[in-house]
Amino acid sequence: MTDWTFLSNHGRALLCIARDPEIRLRDIAADLGITERRAYDIVTDRHASGIRWASGLTIPLA
Repeated sequence: MTDWTFLSNHGRALLCIARDPEIRLRDIAADLGITERRAYDIVTDRHASGIRWASGLTIPLA
């Protein structure tokens, strides 16, 4: 049986970032069980949609 979670990967990624604003994409991917590329897509999706991170929060994308 597949594990079920109430939050989407986008929501879970936000929680990872809220816990540790300096978290690397590699660590987000490992925590969520997704690829680094998918973690990158989640972070850039937020940026492209115009949703802002909390003030002072930076996620290096490169």
